[in-house]
Amino acid sequence: MKNKGFTLIELIVVIAIIGILSTVVIVNVNRVRREARNATIQANLAVLRTEAEFVFIDATPDSYELLCVADNTLNEAIPALARIERAITEQGGAITCVASPTEFCVNVPLVGGVDGFACVDHLGHSGIVTTATCVGGAAPVIKCI
Repeated sequence: MKNKGFTLIELIVVIAIIGILSTVVIVNVNRVRREARNATIQANLAVLRTEAEFVFIDATPDSYELLCVADNTLNEAIPALARIERAITEQGGAITCVASPTEFCVNVPLVGGVDGFACVDHLGHSGIVTTATCVGGAAPVIKCI
């Protein structure tokens, strides 16, 4: 009589193969999730650049100063900025905002162990930079570097 079934060795090999495949899938899914979170942060910063121009135009006299508050975060009294800040912080980002009457710069460290910062400024720069990006003060220009 023939015995129909799997041997213990066959079962162990199948379980090992499934374990290896699931490890590969989990690693790739985590990488894609991290990239998606960082892309979301960049997209929200692009929207922020447009909103900053509205803040500039709506201010009397024209100024970017209403964009940021004293603790270098976005001014949540402006509803559009509050939505952008909430969307970025939900992805794990921490916003740094620097503004003067004629200049602004906003940066967010990339999340998920990725080195670098997403940054936008009044000059139209938008993208990933490798240093803590917004520089400025009394004399230097506030910008992404």
